[in-house]
Amino acid sequence: MRKNHLILTLLIAIFIVGCATQKKTEGELKGLKKSIKDLNARFNGYHNAKLILKETGVAMADNYRDNYNQVLEMYKEVAAEGQGASELDEAIKKSSVVVSLYRQSKWADDAYLIVGKSEYLKGDFDAAQETFRYVLSEYNPQYLVKKRADALKNSKKKKDRDKGNKLAKNLEPEKKDYKTIHDEAMVWLARTYVEQGKYGETELIVEQMKKMEELPDKLKSEVALVESYAFLKQKDYDKAIPLMIKATELTKSKKQKTRQTYILAQLYQLKGNGAEALANYKRVLKLNPDYDMEFRTRLNIATNGWQTGEADGRETLATLKRMSKDVKNEEFRDQIFFVMSEVAMKEDQIPDAIGYLRKSLRTNTNNQPQKADSYLRLAEIYFQEEDYVSSKNYYDSTLTAMDKADERYDKVNRYSTSLTDIAKNIQIIELQDSLLMIKAMNKDERLVLAKKLKKERLEAEKKAKENRANSAGSLGAGRSGLANQTARPQANTGLSSGGINNVRNKSEWWAYDAGEIRKGKRDFEKKWGDRPLEDNWRRSNRKDFDFEEGEEGDRSIARINVSDSEMKAMFADVPSNRKEVQAANDKIMEALFTLGGLYRDRLENERKAMKTFKELQERYPKNPHEAEALYSLYVLAMESDRSKADYYKTQILKKYKNSKYAEILRNPESMAKLQEEFAELDRYYDITYALYENGGYQKALSRINAADSLFGNNNKIRPKFALLNALCVGHVDGVEAYKTSLNGVTTKFPMSEESEKAKEILAYLDGKSPNADKGKDAAGKDGKDGKGKEEAKALFKEKKEEQHYILVILSSTELKSSEVKSAISDYHKKYHKLDKLFTASLLLNKNTQMMVIRRFKDAEVAETYAKSVRNRPLKYLKDLDDKYKVYPIAQTNYKALLRSKKLDAYIDFYNENYK
Repeated sequence: MRKNHLILTLLIAIFIVGCATQKKTEGELKGLKKSIKDLNARFNGYHNAKLILKETGVAMADNYRDNYNQVLEMYKEVAAEGQGASELDEAIKKSSVVVSLYRQSKWADDAYLIVGKSEYLKGDFDAAQETFRYVLSEYNPQYLVKKRADALKNSKKKKDRDKGNKLAKNLEPEKKDYKTIHDEAMVWLARTYVEQGKYGETELIVEQMKKMEELPDKLKSEVALVESYAFLKQKDYDKAIPLMIKATELTKSKKQKTRQTYILAQLYQLKGNGAEALANYKRVLKLNPDYDMEFRTRLNIATNGWQTGEADGRETLATLKRMSKDVKNEEFRDQIFFVMSEVAMKEDQIPDAIGYLRKSLRTNTNNQPQKADSYLRLAEIYFQEEDYVSSKNYYDSTLTAMDKADERYDKVNRYSTSLTDIAKNIQIIELQDSLLMIKAMNKDERLVLAKKLKKERLEAEKKAKENRANSAGSLGAGRSGLANQTARPQANTGLSSGGINNVRNKSEWWAYDAGEIRKGKRDFEKKWGDRPLEDNWRRSNRKDFDFEEGEEGDRSIARINVSDSEMKAMFADVPSNRKEVQAANDKIMEALFTLGGLYRDRLENERKAMKTFKELQERYPKNPHEAEALYSLYVLAMESDRSKADYYKTQILKKYKNSKYAEILRNPESMAKLQEEFAELDRYYDITYALYENGGYQKALSRINAADSLFGNNNKIRPKFALLNALCVGHVDGVEAYKTSLNGVTTKFPMSEESEKAKEILAYLDGKSPNADKGKDAAGKDGKDGKGKEEAKALFKEKKEEQHYILVILSSTELKSSEVKSAISDYHKKYHKLDKLFTASLLLNKNTQMMVIRRFKDAEVAETYAKSVRNRPLKYLKDLDDKYKVYPIAQTNYKALLRSKKLDAYIDFYNENYK
C-alpha cells in the first residue's frame, strides 16, 4: 500500500514539474525536466493520436471499394473521402493538446504532422497545406539551430549565453536537428498539392527532395510515388510508369507493392503494351493479393490475349462464360458480365453487350462502383444508338450509384441534364401517337387490346406477389407480414377510376413505357409495313387484323373478362372527339418542332434534326412553325445537300415571301440586323425586369404591353414577358388577379419553362396564401425566381456534402476589417476553441465587404455554426454591425461567387436549398 502511495506521489510530482516548465525556453530545459516534458507529451496525447490516426486510416482503406474498371486509386484511404471524420477530429484534438501544452518537447513536431495527416485524410486539403507548411518552416534544421542559439543567448546563466553567442556565429545543424519530421512533411505537402491540382508546386518539392543527401529508401520510394501520382492525375502515363517502377522497387510494404504492381499492369494495358501488362499481372499473383484483386487479375489475364489481338472475341467470351458458371466466382459475376459486354462492344455486337450489362446489374449485390459503371455504359450505348429516352434514364441511374467524388460525375450530370428536354418531348410524341392509334381502333379491337393488357397486368401482379413471398420467406417474415405486403392497393394497373392521368407517375401501362412503345412500333411495322399516318387505314385490311399470339394466346386471352368500367378507366385518356384529337396532334406538333431544335443545338446531331423537322412538315403541313422549320432545314442541308437546300429556299420564298427568313435568303446582310434586333429584345427585357425588381411595377407593365408592338414576330421571349406581367399584376392588383395572370401563362404557353414556374407559384399560392397580402409577398418572393432563380441555378450547384465556408456579409464597407476579425476571433476562442477556424476579409465589390471563415466539414456543420451566430447576434461582432448576414457556402460555390460577383443570386440559391 505504501509503495502505491509513493508511485502516486511521484506521478503527481512529475505532472506538476511538467506543467511548471511549460513556459520555459528550450535553453532552460535540461535533464529531468526535459525528460518529464517529453514523457508527458508522448503519453498525454501523441501516442493516442497516432493510434487513432493509424486505425482510422486502415478502416478507411478497408471500407473503400476499389473500382477495377478504372485505374486504381494510388492511396485507398484518400479515395474513401468523407469517412472517419469524427475519429480524425479526435486525433487532431489530442495532438493539439501536445502542441499547446508541451511545445518544447521532442514530440511536438510529430503531433503537428498528425494534425496535418488527419486534415489531409478528412479531405481538408487547404488546412493540411497550412499545417505542413508550418512544420516545414518551424522544424527546418537551419531554423532550429537559430532558435536554439536565440534561446541560449537569453538564458540567465552566463555559460548558456556564451554557448548561444558561439552557436549564432556558426549556424551548423547537428545530427539531432535532422531527426525531426521535416522531410516526411515535405512528402505529405507534395501529396496535398497533388490533391489540390497544384502540380507545379509538387514538382518544386520533388526536385528539392531529390537533391537531398542520405535520404532513406522509404522516403525515396514515397517521393517517386508522389511524383508518379501527380502524372497519373494528369493522365500522363508515359511519365508515370518509370516513376512507379522505381517506387515499387524501393518499397518494403508488401501490401503497397502489390497495389502499385497492379496499377503498373493497368497503365501498360492502357498504353497497349500487352506483354508488360501480362508480366505485371503475373507478378501481382505471386504477391498473394486479397481475393478481390486476385480475381480481377485472373480476369485481366484471361482477356489479355483478346486485347493484344492474339485471341478472338469468340474464344474470350467462351472463357469468360465458363468463369461466370464457376461457383467460386459467384460474387464476381457482375464484373465478368461487364467485361463480356466490353468484348461484345468491340466485336460490334450491340444487343449482346446490352444483355451482358443487364446481367451485370442483376447479379450485382453490393458492388456500387461496378453498378455505376454498368449503368453508365448502358447510357453511353443507348446514346450512341440514339435511343435518348433510355440513355437519359440510365444516366439518371448512374448518378444515383456513382460517388460524387468520381471525376466522371459532372460529365454524367451534364448529359443527364441535356437529355431531359429531349426525352420529355420524345415521350410526348410516343404517348400521343399511342393514344391516337387506340382512338382509330373499333370496339372489338379495343376489347382484344384491353384483354391483352389485363392479362399482362395479372401476370405481373402474380410475379410480384411471388417475389414478395420469396423475399419475405428469406427474411423469416411471418404470415401476417406477408398479408400486409400483398394487401396493398393495386395502384399501378392503369385501371383506376380516375383514368391514366391519375397513375401517370407510377403507371406500368405500356403506353407510358418507352421501351414497350418502341417494341410495339417495330412489331407493327413488321406486320403492317411503313404505313402513312391517316384515319381508319385498317378498314382496307380488316381481314389481316390480328392482335393475338397464336392458338395458346387466343385461348388464354379469350378467358380474360374485362368489364365496361375497366375498359373506360383503361382508355380514359384516349381522345374521344375531334377537339381532343386536335389537342393530341398539337402536342405532337409542338414536341416535334422543339425536338428538332434540341437535336440541332444541344446534341449537334444534324441528321436527327433534319429527320425531325421533315417529319413535322410531312405530318403537319402548314403548321405554325413551318417557316422556321423550313429555314432550319435549309441551313442544315447547306452542309450536306445543296440541291435540297435550294428546294427549301424555294419553298420559303414561295410560301413566306414576306417573312424575316425570306428576307435573310434574299439579303444575307439582314441576318446581322436580325441578330441586333434579338440583342435589343434581350436588353429591353432586362431593363423591364430591373424596373420590376426595384418596385416600378406600373412602368414595367407599360413596357411589357408595348413589347409586341415594338418587336412583332421577333419577340421570341413572349413566355418570359407573360410571367413577368403576372408577377407585376400580383403586386398591383392582389392575389386573385395574380392567379388569373399565372393561369394565362400556363394556357398560352403550355410547353414553356415559364409555364412550369407559373404552376409552381400557383401551387404555392393555393397552399400557403390565405389573404391578398401574402399573395403579394409570394409575388415578390417568386419574382426573383423568374430570372434570379435561373441565374442562381446556372451559377451554383447543390454540394451539401462538400466542405463549406461561412460568409459574414457586413452592412457597410466603412467598417474596419481588423476590428471585425478581432471580434470574430474572440467569439471563436469562447465558443469554437478546438475547431481551428481561419478568418479572412474580402471586398467582393466596391459595395460589399465580407468575412470568410474556413472551414467546415459539410453543410450541416456550417449551418449549425450559422444558427449559433444568429442566436448570439450581440456577442458575435460586439455591436460593430447589427445588420450583418451569415450564409454557409460550399467550396465550389464560393469559387463561383468570386468569379461571378453575384451575391444576390447566391442568396436566392441559399434560400431555396438550405432552408
